[in-house]
Amino acid sequence: NELWNSPWWIDIQPYVKNWQLYECPSAVGDRRARNCHPEYYAPNGSDIYINYGMDEHVLNNSYGLSKLATHRFPSEGFLIGDCKDAIVTPWNYIPSGYPDSPPNLVGRVAFANACRAGCDPAYANPMYSRHNEGENIAHVDGHAKWYRFDRCIDNYWGGPIRFGEPGPPGQWDARPDM
Repeated sequence: NELWNSPWWIDIQPYVKNWQLYECPSAVGDRRARNCHPEYYAPNGSDIYINYGMDEHVLNNSYGLSKLATHRFPSEGFLIGDCKDAIVTPWNYIPSGYPDSPPNLVGRVAFANACRAGCDPAYANPMYSRHNEGENIAHVDGHAKWYRFDRCIDNYWGGPIRFGEPGPPGQWDARPDM
């Protein structure tokens, strides 16, 4: 079963066996699962709370990223982390000119308690981060780390996290095995 055929939390539930694990006690507001597949919120159509997002490239197997061996930098790759949506899209950037945040932050992650951080400067503020002005992120290699909100920047823009792995332009093209 390809990962994108059903939401990631449904795919891993047989291993997790606890719906409450998907809830973060520090999440605020409407915490129901938000994604492109509302029919998969939970068994029997009941709402569950999903306060974490999975990297969309891993979820959709872009570049073959659903396989660990495909990742060149697994210790930097975003897998699952605090997020306003159940899917992390690396192009959800905070534009330049916002007073309380640097440009190019991945808004759904940096401000996991605010839905509109990418389109409203008032929400791109550290007070909308979940954990002491930062977020918890699990990487592809299995380790987890707390990142201050202003470090939730893709490697493409000089940040420490690889959202969707490719990195700088041409990096994938240079791979002999791709």
